[in-house]
Amino acid sequence: MNKLVQNEQRKLTASFLNGIAIALFAVGGLAQILSAFYATNPGHPDRLIVVSISLIFIGVSAGAHQLARRVLKGLIE
Repeated sequence: MNKLVQNEQRKLTASFLNGIAIALFAVGGLAQILSAFYATNPGHPDRLIVVSISLIFIGVSAGAHQLARRVLKGLIE
């Protein structure tokens, strides 16, 4: 397969993984933390639990981003 095609496929894969990382951070991490601290609903879960789960999502997001970077290291010169 052509080097140019392989490089473009790697870039597309890395972009996809980075998009997943952004979504995980925004929806699973940041939105949950903001929701917990600005909620007016008295039945909202404990803030410590929400922050803990959010930190897990942020960690998974960082892992997906690192995987995207690793994919890009395989680019062919």
